[in-house]
Amino acid sequence: MTMQERTDGADAPPPSQASGPGGKNKSSWKKATAILAFLAALLGLTSAILGLVARHASQQNQTLTINLEQANSAKVSAEQSVSAAQSTISSLQSQLAAPTESPSGSQPPTNRNSGIVTIAASNTSGFDFDGMGKTWQEPSGYQDASYDASTGLYLQNGATAVIIPTQATYDSCQTTGYGRPEISLKANLPRGTNICLRTNEHRYVALKLLAITADSIQFDAASYDPPDPNAS
Repeated sequence: MTMQERTDGADAPPPSQASGPGGKNKSSWKKATAILAFLAALLGLTSAILGLVARHASQQNQTLTINLEQANSAKVSAEQSVSAAQSTISSLQSQLAAPTESPSGSQPPTNRNSGIVTIAASNTSGFDFDGMGKTWQEPSGYQDASYDASTGLYLQNGATAVIIPTQATYDSCQTTGYGRPEISLKANLPRGTNICLRTNEHRYVALKLLAITADSIQFDAASYDPPDPNAS
């Protein structure tokens, strides 16, 4: 072997270098491919997580929307109820504030006469509840009632009466059922029985029975003006 041959053999590259730049490019490409695959997988996982988050947020938004709609509906219903209640209250207040008309339609009632009234059985002429003063006398008037032990209080000249369960007043005497009730010993009415009497001149008289015997009948009485022109 000549010197030239030795020299040429020493300058030959090793097998790993004999592949040249092409071998390095393949290695780099594989690494890049692996990195891209990893990034793609990471991107897919991120997309999946974002999708779950978005769906959860959408469900929460739907729930909030439904709850808000229910709250608004309840609010509207409550406002309507309050408005209706206010309207009812206003109507009742108007009715309470309105003045009460007397039956005559012209003036409020006033007390005409009051006191203890005793009608004796011996007083055959009767008693005039339209009368004035302590004696309830009215010379030109007609008698409204007389008393007899057997028949009791006898209403006359168009006077009528009704027994009521509550205290007799001008207002409570604005009722129906006037006629000729039996007010006698036989009826056995208790002390304190409330009676409304309407005179032959159409005045209302509130009576409370105080006593009834064979000789007389006694009332706590109060008569009122004006007469009721609509009474019959």
